[in-house]
Amino acid sequence: MKKIMCLVMVFILCFAAVGYASEATPTDVKYSKKSTKKATPTDISKDIDAASIFGKEVNGNYENEFLGLGFKLGDWHLYSEEELNALNQVTTEVIESNLKQDIGLDDNVTIMMATAPDGKSNINIMLRDMKDYMEAIETMGIDMVISSSLDASKEMYSQIGFENVKMDSAKIRVEKKDYSGVNVYYEAQGVPAYLKQIWLLKGDYMAYITITCLEEDKTDEVVQKLYNLK
Repeated sequence: MKKIMCLVMVFILCFAAVGYASEATPTDVKYSKKSTKKATPTDISKDIDAASIFGKEVNGNYENEFLGLGFKLGDWHLYSEEELNALNQVTTEVIESNLKQDIGLDDNVTIMMATAPDGKSNINIMLRDMKDYMEAIETMGIDMVISSSLDASKEMYSQIGFENVKMDSAKIRVEKKDYSGVNVYYEAQGVPAYLKQIWLLKGDYMAYITITCLEEDKTDEVVQKLYNLK
């Protein structure tokens, strides 16, 4: 029971961290270099040869072999390696070194972010090492973990200062595949924010794929830009 409660608290903190990251947009920094750096596979990705943890741009789209998902960029801005480093406050070289040693990721690490041309919609992917909680996850299942943490997550959002917080579990469809996740609504200083978040368990890692739209709910439209890799 203690491990399950710790698991729920970890997810609450992940909700809050993802909310902050989804609003971070360092538009004052301009980079032209796209990240093509690949992390060294560890035992978490034996089923994927030379999997790219950070993903890369392929024919104008973002693709992540490790997660098995792609995103149709169009005129969206895909964050460069330097911008991801700034978000994470640690370089991808350090993250890769951790992966090589298989010591895991102690904190949420943003492995992808892209923003719409108008800056009012974005998508980010955060990765967290969950090997210490795998027993609880397998016991409860992701859907149960999500539903069990909703009330506490709402409270956490309110304590942070967000208003009119609404949150519910959801099935989010990417092409013909349904993923477990949540729908979130909150207001920050009167500005509404709409979030859709997919929770994807891969090996010992949980990926939080978060779509955020400001002022108007266009999250369903953004979801349509996601696709499953063959």
